[in-house]
Amino acid sequence: MEVKKGSKRNRPSLREEHKLVTRARIRKAARICFYRADVRTVSLEDIAVEAGIGRATLYLYYPSKNALLVELIAQSLRATDHIYAQLLQLPTLTFENVRAWLAKYLSDVEKHNGILGLFNGEIVLADEVRILLSEHRARTIAMLGTRYPAFDLDSMPLDARPRREVEADFAIMLIEQFCGAASRPDFELDKNAAIDFVAERLFIMLDETTDTRVARDDW
Repeated sequence: MEVKKGSKRNRPSLREEHKLVTRARIRKAARICFYRADVRTVSLEDIAVEAGIGRATLYLYYPSKNALLVELIAQSLRATDHIYAQLLQLPTLTFENVRAWLAKYLSDVEKHNGILGLFNGEIVLADEVRILLSEHRARTIAMLGTRYPAFDLDSMPLDARPRREVEADFAIMLIEQFCGAASRPDFELDKNAAIDFVAERLFIMLDETTDTRVARDDW
């Protein structure tokens, strides 16, 4: 029998909705806990208390802290795809626009409890996370390459590609490690000066054309 669009059969059951809500509560609690303390010192019990659920319930959804971290990072990386898409849509390429984009990126990270800061912890040693980060950077570079020649690796001569791939990869790492570090309350540097520094280097790279070459000392 054909099921009409919008019928009850297309909707999740109350049990499924409850699972989705509980999983979201756990993720939110984990972000809060990881933001307040070093990821290495946070336990699943800490997260369960923050989420207002029993530890046994949490284990039904996430058998280990590592599994929860991997899901949080994967979710965060998916969200950054939309942020980088905004960099493609700048009306004009100016330092001011690049800086405004970076400042908004940092603001978004701060609103989501600095989850990018997890990239700086030992969790990055996990194979699952290394794969996620590698795929994310490759996807971001390909996206930016549709507008900015410095990221368009496919159009570069074969002998120039290895170095440019490293530069593009490090550019993404610089942006994300900066946002992760600057979003934390213990960031000691002047935040505006740091935004200027990172935005300037990103602008130099984005402003490069196929006929120009950034000096090695600029990065």
